Amino acid sequence: MFGSPQSVSPIVTRLASLLAKSEVVWNPMIYVLMAESWYTALRGIVWCTAQTDSRPEQR
Repeated sequence: MFGSPQSVSPIVTRLASLLAKSEVVWNPMIYVLMAESWYTALRGIVWCTAQTDSRPEQR
């Protein structure tokens, strides 16, 4: 159906395996950059400008 397994180079199979395993690293990074709330929180952590709620607590 897809061809002979012998026609695929060992380098290609290793590259495909590494690419699949690297998704564990790339997916969270992409999500943080795409989701604005996460991006804002990350930017606050990196630049030490995390927003705090300065309003007094109401009872």
